[in-house]
Amino acid sequence: RTHLSDAALLMIGRAPPPLGGVTIHVIRLLHALRLRGVRVKLLDPRTDGLVSCFASVRGADLVHIHLSNQLLILLIVLLCNFLKKPVMFTVHGQVESSGGHPRLLMRTLIRLAAKTVVLNAEALELARRESANCVQLSAYLPPCTIEEMYYESLTQEQLAELNKLPSPKVITNASTLQIDA
Repeated sequence: RTHLSDAALLMIGRAPPPLGGVTIHVIRLLHALRLRGVRVKLLDPRTDGLVSCFASVRGADLVHIHLSNQLLILLIVLLCNFLKKPVMFTVHGQVESSGGHPRLLMRTLIRLAAKTVVLNAEALELARRESANCVQLSAYLPPCTIEEMYYESLTQEQLAELNKLPSPKVITNASTLQIDA
């Protein structure tokens, strides 16, 4: 059995911009894993392309998905299962939606993944109805500076876009920020 610190971890998820809850979580997780010596690569299907994401699965020891598009998650999970690569995904929303196809698809994803990460006790209870391989973890990761968060993560174009923002830059785990005077 390979220890995570020895594995090549492929994270497939959204990276900033925009700066928001999931994108900040992904970048903070990337930074925290690298600080622990984990060899990790982040690919964003929007900027890196689906072909690159799919092709990179072959070289990974473990794939961790941070996406909201359940059909895309299903494609990646099926590819990982076909290639016999362990795959996990984090549910950054609700485990149970209103019903119908999204609910059925989420249940299928939970059953097919080697591990499912949920963010609260209610989601854990619902997810464990489908698979015992579910864990609850906090979405909170400690803040870090922009330089720490983004080293080896941003393209030059993304970095230039970020540098257009006024200083100091405040990074939050929220998609919107309101300051009451």
